[in-house]
Amino acid sequence: MPLTKPRIHPGTVLAALALLTACASSPPVPYWDNPHWIDRLGKTVQADIQYPYESTVRKPLASGTALVRFTYHQGRLGEVRIIQSTGSPLLDAAIADQIPTMQLPRARGPGADTPHRFQLQLFIGPINHGFLESIHRVIQEHVSYPRTALARGNYGVVVARFEYRNGQVINPEIVKSSGSGVLDQAVIDELSTIKLPAPPPVLRDALLKFQFGICFSLANVPCPLITPEMRHVAGGKTVPATNSSCAEIGFQYLHKKVADVHVVKSSGNTGLDDAALRVVAQAQFPPPTASLAKQHRNFSIPVCGNGSLGNSPTQH
Repeated sequence: MPLTKPRIHPGTVLAALALLTACASSPPVPYWDNPHWIDRLGKTVQADIQYPYESTVRKPLASGTALVRFTYHQGRLGEVRIIQSTGSPLLDAAIADQIPTMQLPRARGPGADTPHRFQLQLFIGPINHGFLESIHRVIQEHVSYPRTALARGNYGVVVARFEYRNGQVINPEIVKSSGSGVLDQAVIDELSTIKLPAPPPVLRDALLKFQFGICFSLANVPCPLITPEMRHVAGGKTVPATNSSCAEIGFQYLHKKVADVHVVKSSGNTGLDDAALRVVAQAQFPPPTASLAKQHRNFSIPVCGNGSLGNSPTQH
């Protein structure tokens, strides 16, 4: 039986429909307040960053995440500044040199001709996002939900790590157990025999390390939190393929129930935003005080890339 996908909480679906209805009747917002446009901008910049293979002589090849600030105006980026370095002057220079030459999506609607400043986390490394996605997709397609685990009602997220060379998996291990030995072993068994996509030519014969998460979900039990994506492990630390940030999620709270769950501020990652909506829709918040028990109250709370809720909700 193929691995089932995470189930969407019914409340999240209703909240999303309500949000779409509200957006349809509300006036257009400036492009810098449009989470979908911001998501597209971030993905375009990340996808267009090219690793400077020809200038890198270090072995292993360097990689890192930079916090970059720039100004957008009519499809162009300028005033590029590295706020937080990758740790490599060569990689910082590659980012700063490439961003002003990129062709970006044109803004439309209110404020389209107004310059606006953005800040974005960018990963640059020999392991690009497309390569990571191809590896993760093959693993997800091949790992099956064990019949024994289904019969027992076992579910959860397995986080595994392995070494990789030329499409071969070496030394797979469980980093974080799902709580079910059957599920954990299913992942190890599959990794021990699976054939993964070949690396880019520059990484041929290189020994790489990866970490990923797979969620086994029953029909009535959604994945508990955001499932970890594929990560490249460099120097003992997992390096994200995309920006790792937080989404600000708004909601109403009444009679111990969460409603009208929506994205207040996008993380810049559509998958993270969608998962953050599920986290808040399923969250168990403490009961309200007696004075607020019968009143609708609007709150917002950050949800970060590891699926954790941020600080206490902020009332609006």
